[in-house]
Amino acid sequence: MLSLPFNPHAEAWLQAKGMQPPADEHPDWGFQLAASTVPLDDWLVRRSKLPPDALWFGLGFSRLLGWTATLQRRDEAFKVCWRPEHALEVEAQSMRYRHRTAWPALAALDALPQMLGALATLLDCRFLPVFQIKAASLKGSDIAVMADWLQPVASTLDFWVGKLHGELPLGALLDDEPAAREGCRFVLPLSIGR
Repeated sequence: MLSLPFNPHAEAWLQAKGMQPPADEHPDWGFQLAASTVPLDDWLVRRSKLPPDALWFGLGFSRLLGWTATLQRRDEAFKVCWRPEHALEVEAQSMRYRHRTAWPALAALDALPQMLGALATLLDCRFLPVFQIKAASLKGSDIAVMADWLQPVASTLDFWVGKLHGELPLGALLDDEPAAREGCRFVLPLSIGR
């Protein structure tokens, strides 16, 4: 089997957090995180009715490719991308967003909660404290790590996991009781500023 090199930024973050993808997982293990200024489900079922200034923030994490954070506005006034290996990318028709807006930096994933706070101040908005996390597989111990990481800005983590390894953290509420912990959705309430 061909062995591909892992992205150094992704591996460094996983090691610093003490996270290790499940042993039976594909080498390109990763997760997706989403937050918004409106309920996340509205982007799918009520997109045409969203206010023009509604914001969606997403983070894609991959062991092979690294991570990319994206912020976009519903009316497509701007789309901003952060990557550790590249300069900030801003797509916008308006000079205001391309050149005059002092977008916050995101050099490391640990600074994500602070960066979201800076974005909220800069854009005079409020991200809802409900974050959605999707992963093909996840260890129960890694769920607690993610909760600690996002706790400064999240009150609830809504997980969608293809296969759960280990136990759920205390307080997690299962959407249903999946057989062998496959295809589960669960919500983990947090307390902001605990």
